Amino acid sequence: EAKTRSELKPAKEVELNSVERGLEISFTAALEHGGVRVVGTVDDEELRTCSENLRVARDLLREYVGGQCAYSSDLTYFLLRNKSEQGTFLARHPKVADGQREFLLGLESATLEGARDFGSWSGDKHRRLDSACRQGISNLLFNGHQITHEHGWAFEGVGLYFTHKITGTHLTWFVSPSRYLSAKDDAAMREKLSKRDVDWLDEARALLEEGELPSFFQLYGKSVNKLSTEDLLVCNAAVAFFVEGRPGALPRILKKIGKGLTAHEVFLEELGMDLRQFDERVQLCER
Repeated sequence: EAKTRSELKPAKEVELNSVERGLEISFTAALEHGGVRVVGTVDDEELRTCSENLRVARDLLREYVGGQCAYSSDLTYFLLRNKSEQGTFLARHPKVADGQREFLLGLESATLEGARDFGSWSGDKHRRLDSACRQGISNLLFNGHQITHEHGWAFEGVGLYFTHKITGTHLTWFVSPSRYLSAKDDAAMREKLSKRDVDWLDEARALLEEGELPSFFQLYGKSVNKLSTEDLLVCNAAVAFFVEGRPGALPRILKKIGKGLTAHEVFLEELGMDLRQFDERVQLCER
């Protein structure tokens, strides 16, 4: 990732377009390079970091997930400092329908209709940059392999693994609370997993030793909203297994899954093992 980042050319400051001017928000700048446009009210350094992160994400996914991974044309990411600016943005952006506005006001980040305009407005810089990277990866996954929220393990695993490689953070996920822990313990676990210095593979090993780590076999067919906190550790570990141990297999697996083949038949074809055998292999790597 460091080598990829060092090879990037600086994004150039460009003029606001008609949509951006129509929002009547005092933007710091609009930056553009290589089909990635970043506009925001945050400081210039954060805008440039976001631009770099999105371009690094594209390079890494093309290398490890598939050469066809690409952003939607005219992709623009908006970084806003607070909920007040969020309200103005959602009230005036032409791609926000009246019926969507109330729902979007309750989110820290959002993908607008058409998946070409994205925004993050958390009050925390690290959360903004993390969510921008995750949304960018989601766009790359969809355009590259038609991977969506319905493919829970792939959507979350690839998103979390590569966002952490790029930003060093794990702050954006879309799953349900733990199926096993109390609400208080689940909140504590989520807080722990959000810390920069926590190794998710170590956390997976700890749960495995306690006999509390879900199996990949249990979660492979679930959509994102049916996954729980512990499941994220398995999703992340599965993608780590591919990227770090079988890098050539992941693009082929995601391509077939995106076309509608079941994970069971795809894993047999590409790895020569069924899902239970794959589970055992991943768990051996975690020991």
